[in-house]
Amino acid sequence: LSFFNATVFQRWWRLRELCGTVNGKTVDTVLLLAAHLKNQHEIDELIRLLWLAHALHVHSVTPHADANEVLTLLRQEGLLLEREASALRHLELDSSTPLAIAYGWFSARFARALQHDVAPSLHSGVLELVQGNVSKMRSAASDVLMYLSTPVPHTYTQLLDLMVTTYVLMAPLGLVDARDGWSPATPKSRAVPARCLRRQSPA
Repeated sequence: LSFFNATVFQRWWRLRELCGTVNGKTVDTVLLLAAHLKNQHEIDELIRLLWLAHALHVHSVTPHADANEVLTLLRQEGLLLEREASALRHLELDSSTPLAIAYGWFSARFARALQHDVAPSLHSGVLELVQGNVSKMRSAASDVLMYLSTPVPHTYTQLLDLMVTTYVLMAPLGLVDARDGWSPATPKSRAVPARCLRRQSPA
């Protein structure tokens, strides 16, 4: 039971870390864009693509999400353009493919903006930082889906249920000896028989 609890908690904590990676690296990338790019329109478009990828990540872990409804909602929120919606319409949103495509759009646009807005001496450093964040975000989002699609094996859960049930049924048999009132695990020299505890009637 302790091992099972530790395993479940470890999975939950790992999922929490992965979601934190997606959130934190998204904010970190926005700060890098604001610090190194000059064209505000390019910054806005790159941030839109980042939020689009993040929104697709959130909807990918939402149970029974309808793809058309999600894409319509993203269009209404201004995160998704019509041509982008057409590219995503035939994909399953409960997979890592849509968000990987969104990160690809971001990377391609960032590479073009990098050539125009950033000094050549800074190209390699800024590119390494941003692309490193993109790789970590995409990997973490994919791992979240992996954990959700691979739960603890049902056979192991049944085995744990059988062991706990057996323990609960057998434990009372080892606690009290019905004949003398002491526990078999307690030395008889130290045990007090139940019959000695009965109140004696006055003579």
